[in-house]
Amino acid sequence: MAKALHKLVVLSGGVVLIIAMLAVLPANAASASAPRGYVAGKFVPIGVPGYTTSTIPSGVNDLGVVSGSYTDGSGRTHGFIERAGKYTTIDVPVAALGDSVSGVTDFGQIVGGYTTPDNVNHGYIDRFGHFTTIDDPHATNTAGYGTIVQAVSGLGKIFGYYYDSALTVHGFIYDNGHFVTLDCPQAGTGPGDPDPYGIGNYGTIIVQGNDFGAAVGGCLEQNATDYAFVYTPDGNFHPMPSAPGSQHMGISWVTDSGVIGGVYQDTQGVWNGYVYQGHRFTEIPAPSGASALIFNGANNLEVTVGFVADSSGLHGFELFPAK
Repeated sequence: MAKALHKLVVLSGGVVLIIAMLAVLPANAASASAPRGYVAGKFVPIGVPGYTTSTIPSGVNDLGVVSGSYTDGSGRTHGFIERAGKYTTIDVPVAALGDSVSGVTDFGQIVGGYTTPDNVNHGYIDRFGHFTTIDDPHATNTAGYGTIVQAVSGLGKIFGYYYDSALTVHGFIYDNGHFVTLDCPQAGTGPGDPDPYGIGNYGTIIVQGNDFGAAVGGCLEQNATDYAFVYTPDGNFHPMPSAPGSQHMGISWVTDSGVIGGVYQDTQGVWNGYVYQGHRFTEIPAPSGASALIFNGANNLEVTVGFVADSSGLHGFELFPAK
């Protein structure tokens, strides 16, 4: 498989995209989309009442509970969950500059992150009202860094990344109280990413994963060569191909059955969603007039969540594929 060049980009709301630059599509990948019911699927708005132009869904579990964050009028972020049309704000019970909910397990445990007044990032898990901070033991508590929790699987595997004392970023899987560090081959070390649109540090980012230990993310090597990857439980990192016609590409989620989703930027500069399965890409185009349709998460029924960005703000959605 040909190796792609990528960028690691952060969009508004802290959404991390693993961006492919000048990527080469491997010979065994399809050059056309394969209809899977997404294009004809049903979009359902997800918007915290009063904040419908600043809602960013991050995940959805197999029972249909949607999680995410929204920004209030003062600029502070709050976590939320949505269940059967009812929205509940989730704020950590400690002093924080902002909160987010990264996901909810199928058993109802809430996982997310918060930033303390000293600007250090921490993860957390809320077990039915019992709040526990999740910090990777190797993470630095330097302002602007720390531990970032990105997602949780249905059975409770937690995925994210942390910054060490040299400010190198490392991916991790947290399961049953144990951290497993994931470092892609040839990952760079320390700060110093020359890309002004990048996250500013070398290393490995994990953005999501499944119950079988697969994960997706991105790697920034010391020579500033980046690539998006799928990590498999056998310890291998598999570079992702790029979607046909894409200028840049991001990877967002992987289901238990191995279906992958993400976003790509077309030649007009618009970000569109995609689903990748069996070496085939299915495009989910952004609505007319929008600058982006961003996929952030999916469940094992392949229901996806994300947001659309247009001139009026960020609008969350849930997409149910047509049968």
